[in-house]
Amino acid sequence: MDVLLVIFFLVLLALGVGIYKPSLFKMDNRLTVAKVLGSISFVLFIIVMFAL
Repeated sequence: MDVLLVIFFLVLLALGVGIYKPSLFKMDNRLTVAKVLGSISFVLFIIVMFAL
């Protein structure tokens, strides 16, 4: 379960970096990447809540 929490926070960190420092990603479709990361973090959040 600790691993899931670490992954969850890493995904949130990646999402934050993608929003605030988009030049690091060098992608044309940053909004799509942000949406994908957001949905992944949401799913991980649900998994963590049910694991508790």
